[in-house]
Amino acid sequence: MSEAGLNGMVSCQTQRNFCPSPIAVNTMADALWNRNADDDACLSRHYQNAYGSMGPQVRAYLETPSALMDSAYLRGEMPRVSEDMRHRFEQAEAHIRAFQPIVEDWLMHHPEEIPARRRSFEILQMHASLWLPLCKALRARAAGNVEEMEVYWQETLAYAQKAEKAFQDVFDLSMFRSVLEESMRREA
Repeated sequence: MSEAGLNGMVSCQTQRNFCPSPIAVNTMADALWNRNADDDACLSRHYQNAYGSMGPQVRAYLETPSALMDSAYLRGEMPRVSEDMRHRFEQAEAHIRAFQPIVEDWLMHHPEEIPARRRSFEILQMHASLWLPLCKALRARAAGNVEEMEVYWQETLAYAQKAEKAFQDVFDLSMFRSVLEESMRREA
């Protein structure tokens, strides 16, 4: 940005874009203070601060589904029916399902934890509960099963609406719904 004559931060992110983690905003803030900031060091610091000793595990947990997703597929730039994407969504679902008990166990055994850290784990729990039916919907979409996709998409929305009050400070349901609803119905 300095080469363009800017000496601040320009961001078009929504304010409630902190689910499952505020990593994007934290990384931008680090870069604002130090344009030569090491991305990996910023990530490691964030995960340590937000999740304590569980930081490396949470980082691996969140990076795996991200690696399995393909924005081009969600934007409709790839065929809607895709065995590769069906398999990826199945893998993401299994990964999230396997980590969910770890988050629940942490919450159960750390009732007196720093409130901000506890909130980070509550957001992870909400994220898992939201993404499990969403992965099923996307898997059904990739398999060409529109009826099953619709059932799981409605389940995803029902959970999001139920949890909205508790997570409205970090999760923009309206934005989530409008972006994904268009994607779910888009033909490729």
